[in-house]
Amino acid sequence: MTPPRFRSTSLHPNRRHALSTLTGSLGAGLALATLGLVPGCATGARLVAQRAELITPGAIRVLLLGVDGNLVKVDIFNQTSAPMLVYRDQVMLSTSTGMRARMQGGVGHVYTIPPGGVHKLHVRYDLYGLRPGDQVAMIFQNAIIVNGQPVPVEPLPLVVQ
Repeated sequence: MTPPRFRSTSLHPNRRHALSTLTGSLGAGLALATLGLVPGCATGARLVAQRAELITPGAIRVLLLGVDGNLVKVDIFNQTSAPMLVYRDQVMLSTSTGMRARMQGGVGHVYTIPPGGVHKLHVRYDLYGLRPGDQVAMIFQNAIIVNGQPVPVEPLPLVVQ
């Protein structure tokens, strides 16, 4: 009686090379991510809000919805009688090493909020180089415009953990 024949599990040489290249790339990527050397990686840092609400009477209310790592989510309420423009690219993060622009992504860059309206704003920041305990702030200066004039809004204080 002849032994049963099983299909070989060895890979074709071309496929074996592709698989070793892929696993080598994945291993290198995981090592870099662990060390925090991948661009845009926050090295495990996250933001924690110190205030939940900012109000400029008769103009604007900024309500913190939440913080997810390096993503800050707020509602912006237009309390004026004119349309409000929100320039998302102008919402900066103030750090001890200087101002940081938001990370690219998302759909829109400029939002119009009608009088009495509200709009959700999500802004993500690169936290590379920041240490736990660092005080930072989300800055709205020149990002909120009504009738061609910037609306004064206090900074939203955050701390890195």
